[in-house]
Amino acid sequence: MVNNMTDLTAQDAAWSTRDHLDDPVIGELRNRFGPDAFTVQATRTGIPVVWVKREQLLGGWRFLKETAETLRHAV
Repeated sequence: MVNNMTDLTAQDAAWSTRDHLDDPVIGELRNRFGPDAFTVQATRTGIPVVWVKREQLLGGWRFLKETAETLRHAV
């Protein structure tokens, strides 16, 4: 038997999974901390999910906070 709910979500573009590797914030994190400091999780939320190594957690959080504040003041 085929699960219709699974079939519908698999075919609906709104439910497609994205890896967010082309997201600008991912590029900024990679430039700042290096490609091995975190892992990007593919999601269906439309929001990048990043798993950060423990030793990079505070630095990554600080960087994201400062970046958000800079962008907020630029608007």
